[in-house]
Amino acid sequence: MAKVLLVCYRDRSRQLDPVVFHKLSRGLVPDNIEPAPPRLLIAPGLDVGIINPNAAVSSWNTSVCLGSLLDSDAEWGRPFASCPDGSYALFRADDDHVELVSDACASRTIWYVHTDDMFVASTSQRAIVAVLGSYQADRQAHIWMLSAGNIGPGLSWDARIKCVGVNSHVVLDRGAWTVREIREVI
Repeated sequence: MAKVLLVCYRDRSRQLDPVVFHKLSRGLVPDNIEPAPPRLLIAPGLDVGIINPNAAVSSWNTSVCLGSLLDSDAEWGRPFASCPDGSYALFRADDDHVELVSDACASRTIWYVHTDDMFVASTSQRAIVAVLGSYQADRQAHIWMLSAGNIGPGLSWDARIKCVGVNSHVVLDRGAWTVREIREVI
């Protein structure tokens, strides 16, 4: 299954070493699968990697759709464009904003973390932890796993990582370096 990893730096001169995407590609797929080479979309201070890309992944400039869009317009990847119907995780980015969009059912979970110097988003918590370079356990997720067999609603294994809610947008303003979440009413 394909995964998406987006890394946006506050300092636009920084870039993630492409080797990281290749290592993650090997580490995020089962041992019995030979992953396709990652596809990289690069802009100043922004790196987007599609790990094990396949036909269910579309890209437009530095934006990625993981899943299916129904009747979308040509600019689905532009931040703040209308949200198409479908089953997807959208990672939309330009020079001014990064926008994460979940569909009406959040059928593909998007995780993110915002620090003083980077914004990292992915469909894989492990990929985010790898980029952060450390792990901070969320005890609530451990308690949920032991008692219910899952990590609990909206929880992550790492206490710093947040989940994009159902039918929601998470927007990073790259100039102000602020994040806000917008929940759509169904």
